Amino acid sequence: MVSGVVKGQPEFASWTPSRLCLYALDTLQAKDFTYINKKGRKPVLFGLWTAVAQATGGGRREVALLVLSNNGRLIHSARTAGARVRKAKVLVGKVAPSEEDTISSPPADRFQVNIGKTVVTWDGRASSDSTTTEGQVELVWTAAPAGRGPSGGRLMLHPLWSRGMVGSLRMIGNDDFATALKASPVHFAGPQYQRGGGTLQLGGAPRE
Repeated sequence: MVSGVVKGQPEFASWTPSRLCLYALDTLQAKDFTYINKKGRKPVLFGLWTAVAQATGGGRREVALLVLSNNGRLIHSARTAGARVRKAKVLVGKVAPSEEDTISSPPADRFQVNIGKTVVTWDGRASSDSTTTEGQVELVWTAAPAGRGPSGGRLMLHPLWSRGMVGSLRMIGNDDFATALKASPVHFAGPQYQRGGGTLQLGGAPRE
């Protein structure tokens, strides 16, 4: 789809692809603390916004623009490791009936993240078609040159299920982050990963 947009609108050919990955975790076990979302209402948020850049010697790499979390202890531990994680808020729940565009039952799911003056909201449902995942999902990102922005890291997930996301994605706000997200000519949402486990490394990936 991206290539199709560029073909029809060549002014977007010089733009840089990026992705915003947002994860709600029920359990987080770190070296110095353990957090368990016992009632299912306050998950740990881990978010990552990256842009694609040309790597030294060819190839592509993802450069971290923002690393996010709502957990103060995770932010503190990351800072101790030399990683910069920005504070954010997450809301996971159901869309109020008064906010639904159409009458539906049951209510749509809502996943909403607040970062500064930016609010990213997805309302909808996971697809009824689920796929059993094989292997792992890996995200590796490097630090921006000259230390501008977050440090590098690696996230490895072993989800049991993957589902498509059917619904609406909205970005509102007036800061640089919101402006960049809203300016994109193409937005994709999904997939949604469920259950399983994984590992997170912050501050250890090399710069290029």
